[in-house]
Amino acid sequence: MMDCSFGKITENNVANPKTALMKKKYNGENDFITKTEQQLITQCKAKGIVTTKGNGEAYNNVEKREKLRAYRF
Repeated sequence: MMDCSFGKITENNVANPKTALMKKKYNGENDFITKTEQQLITQCKAKGIVTTKGNGEAYNNVEKREKLRAYRF
């Protein structure tokens, strides 16, 4: 772990190669990797994508991102 002027660098706050490839593939409104939960919910609602499961539980962020990617194609 390294110290920087903006805080500590950890594995969780530094992009890895897989993230970089995903970000290159999806950009602008289609960049779901860096969106917050509220941004994902807003984008799902705008596209008519349901954000809750049949049992009333909310989809997690990974599931929301998958639904948004599937909607695009």
